[in-house]
Amino acid sequence: MGKAFADMLPYTLGLIVSPFPVVAVIALLISANGRAKALLFEVTWLVMSWVVLVVLITLLGAAGVTGHAKATWVAWLDLTIGVLLLLMAFAGIRRATRRKEGRAPEVPRWIAAMDTMTPSKIVLAPLRHRAHLGR
Repeated sequence: MGKAFADMLPYTLGLIVSPFPVVAVIALLISANGRAKALLFEVTWLVMSWVVLVVLITLLGAAGVTGHAKATWVAWLDLTIGVLLLLMAFAGIRRATRRKEGRAPEVPRWIAAMDTMTPSKIVLAPLRHRAHLGR
């Protein structure tokens, strides 16, 4: 299990420092009662990241995907995820290039709603973000 944990650690650290929590914390810090909201969000984000890591290690260990030799389906899954991420990047680039010149991008609703967020909504925000990643 220690080997699996060590193998998954770089991916988990990448998830922890992804742009979503950074932008969310900045937006929370400038909202009303921002310090408490940002701290609550960060603690939830870190706990959820470690929970996801432990669940993945458990599932991969149960599926027999430990050690250096990867199963063929794991390689195909890696390739599929990589292609999907590239397609999402190209879609974002196309969307940005189609934006009319001189027109500011629209502010996402979740950033605009930071002032009205309650502690329960802040705790659920990382969960909703992870659910969107799975779609």
